[in-house]
Amino acid sequence: MKKRFIVSINATSTSQDAAFILYLRTLKNTHGWGIGWWHWLTGTWLISDPSGHLAATSLRDSVKLIYTSAHVLVFELPAGIGDSWAAFGPKNTMLKWLEENWKA
Repeated sequence: MKKRFIVSINATSTSQDAAFILYLRTLKNTHGWGIGWWHWLTGTWLISDPSGHLAATSLRDSVKLIYTSAHVLVFELPAGIGDSWAAFGPKNTMLKWLEENWKA
């Protein structure tokens, strides 16, 4: 069952963000889980896992290995939670992924 996560990190760097993207791509390529992510706001990641294999605790643990001095908060939005959201930004880039992938 599809899972969605909101990950908030209080201190990030470009190299840490690149390492986190590599981690997400590794999950996608190694397990074929089809992980998708959105990272338009500094320190904020929206992660979509259509396979339902990720867990908030394992995601938190992986984030802490990459962002070693940061505080981290991971929310899981379980199935059945609506896809109500509001945003402001470039529709064809920033909001396109949300419209296509951020559904319950």
